Amino acid sequence: MAIVGVLHLNKKTDVQAIYRVSGSIAFTATARVIWYVAEDGENEGRRLLSILKNNISARPKRELGMAYRIEDGNVVFEPMPMRKTPQEILSDQAKMERRGVRKEAVEFLKDVLSKGPLPSSEIQEKAEDKKFSFRTLRYAKDELGIRAYREGEKWFWELPLLEEEEEDTGEEDK
Repeated sequence: MAIVGVLHLNKKTDVQAIYRVSGSIAFTATARVIWYVAEDGENEGRRLLSILKNNISARPKRELGMAYRIEDGNVVFEPMPMRKTPQEILSDQAKMERRGVRKEAVEFLKDVLSKGPLPSSEIQEKAEDKKFSFRTLRYAKDELGIRAYREGEKWFWELPLLEEEEEDTGEEDK
């Protein structure tokens, strides 16, 4: 008899893949074989199937998995094994998520600061509404070269001047 369970992963990114299974650790402890299924972030439509746990057969030196696509309602496996562990897949996905979130944060800062400088506290409030962490916001700030300066008790952020704006400003000052 075989029992198949489908469980999702929690959002903890700082732990091993085996501890990311939602619910109790007993689910992973009781199971004899656990497969991890994920979208391939590099190839749209491709899925990765990798062994997360296997204690009923010999383990290969390097975990082997499979890649597949769903075409016309059929599962079509690639002929060559996929050689990524669930931990590597999760790590790749986390990197891609961070890049995507950072890109969104960059666009957010461009939009918010497009009309001029704003107090950093106001920017942080708006960022919290968008669910950006302060750390992500700082990375985006650094990527854009945003200038932070203090006026009185408040800190302000402003977008750097574009080269043409700097040239125009320089000519007007002369």
